[in-house]
Parts: sequence; structure tokens; C-alpha cells
Amino acid sequence: MGAVDIAGSGAVHLIGGSSAMASAIMLGPRLGRYDNGIKPLPLGNPVNAVMGLFVLWWGWLAFNSGSTYGVSI
Repeated sequence: MGAVDIAGSGAVHLIGGSSAMASAIMLGPRLGRYDNGIKPLPLGNPVNAVMGLFVLWWGWLAFNSGSTYGVSI
């Protein structure tokens, strides 16, 4: 069909998504989640959230650049 699947990303996301969906169906909803109304939960730790975002961004940048341009050590 003319598409190039760089580093097998299609297969990786298909397996990851289907296993996450199967796990969510088997676990079911969290009991007691809305006992005190439907207000959103308070923010956890903004520093951890920003650090996690940075780690994900860096991993995405390094993985995609390495697989696209054939960077090797």
C-alpha cells in the first residue's frame, strides 16, 4: 500500500492498545470513585508532572530521531 512502518510502531501501538483495553474491561470501574460527588481529584505534584512530560518528550525525540535517521553507536 506504499506505507512505511518505521520501527514497527503500528504493531507496537496495536498490541499496547488492545492489551490496555482488555485490562480495563477485566478490571472494571473503580469502586467508590464518585462517593463524594463528581468533582475532579486535586492535582498531585506539578513538579513530577512536568518531569514526566520532559522524560516522555525526550524519549520520543530520541527514539524517533534514532529510528528515522539510522543513528547508531
